[in-house]
Amino acid sequence: MSNAPLTDAQKKRLKELEPKLRHAAKYGHYDEAKRVASNIQVLLRETGHETRLMQAKNWLFQAAMESGQLETARMGFEGVRKKTNRRTRVYLEATALEAVCLLRKGELDKAKPFMAEALKRVSNISSESRRKEFQKRMVTLFEEEWIVASLRQDVCVDIDVDEVQDEAARLLQSLTADEIEENAVKEIPAEKISRMFEAYSFSRSQLPSADRLCLPSPELKANKKQAGRSLIDSVKRVLWKSLCDENSAVYKMWFEHGMMHVLDKKYLTAAIVATMMQMKLGYFALAASVAAIIMKIGIEVFCDRFEPMELMM
Repeated sequence: MSNAPLTDAQKKRLKELEPKLRHAAKYGHYDEAKRVASNIQVLLRETGHETRLMQAKNWLFQAAMESGQLETARMGFEGVRKKTNRRTRVYLEATALEAVCLLRKGELDKAKPFMAEALKRVSNISSESRRKEFQKRMVTLFEEEWIVASLRQDVCVDIDVDEVQDEAARLLQSLTADEIEENAVKEIPAEKISRMFEAYSFSRSQLPSADRLCLPSPELKANKKQAGRSLIDSVKRVLWKSLCDENSAVYKMWFEHGMMHVLDKKYLTAAIVATMMQMKLGYFALAASVAAIIMKIGIEVFCDRFEPMELMM
């Protein structure tokens, strides 16, 4: 591993390449990520800057994960972990992202050791403010991924788009935002609601006592209103790509013709239902509640507020 500083030429080229790789990682553009990461590898490997290269690999495998290639991503993060010093931030990020891969695969128990190690190794970040920010993001990310994974159904019942749109309109007219959030969980069995918050309780228990006191208690998180809010937030972050990626049909329709056209043609509701069915979340009340909330705040606010969380800052 080289201790020599990067040359000016390397710094200039990395300033061009790394933002492109981060963008590809965020949006799951895996082919683009592979192309850019290959250029970075050529740039860094011959001078032995392995840690910086492994950082690029984390972005590359994040792109694989976001594109749905979960086993490729998991093996990639495992490779980074093996090649990187355990005291580095790069190792911490690879560990946390491998946990996310396992959660998305539905392997919740297998994810727990990686979650625990990542939470333990947050001390790899020397800056207190950055450490606390990373820790907060990681706990939230684990919670949201766990919630979605724990609610997936073995048999997913089809949801009718017209019925969801009609119900969302009714919810908007008759309920407050808090009541819409409570409505989201009304079809979900109590044991599944309880299961939803295991990751939060587990993550919180791994933290030092001073850090635990800064977070809400598991009991507070599990009340009906908060459960609905956490569930909707988790689903909305997964929906973000379907609605807000500049290449998505809904985004193009909204950008070109405005929100009313999107609603009139039911593009928004259809995209919500299609994504939820793909996630195996066939809950009618949840779909209608999510649609109602997004209609209420508007796509522009939604896309800004629920942009995918970047763990690697």
